[in-house]
Amino acid sequence: MLLAATATGLALAVPASAAPAPDTNLASKLVKSVSGENAHRHQRAFQRIADANGGTRAADTPGYDASVEYVAGKLRGAGFQVSTPSFNYEATVYDAERITAAGVNYRLWMMAYSPQTPVGGITAPTAAAREDADPGCTADDFAGSDFTGKVALVRRG
Repeated sequence: MLLAATATGLALAVPASAAPAPDTNLASKLVKSVSGENAHRHQRAFQRIADANGGTRAADTPGYDASVEYVAGKLRGAGFQVSTPSFNYEATVYDAERITAAGVNYRLWMMAYSPQTPVGGITAPTAAAREDADPGCTADDFAGSDFTGKVALVRRG
């Protein structure tokens, strides 16, 4: 029953009775109560939560909040005192990672910390950077072509 809390890392739990010495039997009790069927039951519950929340349990979504409450409820039911502290984190959101050229859509992978385009994307002619051992990394890769007002295409390996 407690495997879901361990696997998800969504809640911080401490034993309800704060005894001076740790409960050395807790680990044994957890090992005995964990089974593949119990883990699968929690996975099904998490899938139902995702299905009820637009297909996601990602951070900062109602599906995440419902997942936290699910885990916290299970821990409380097992006798734990549960707190769910908030914390800040840095995240990059990609609304769409694609480029269309000559009517063909291509998948692309943005590099970390790349700037976002304006809402609706951009439309511009393209120009290819020179290919070498480190394409797009030096000014020489763009020499001899006019990139003004164009999208630079760089083949990465």
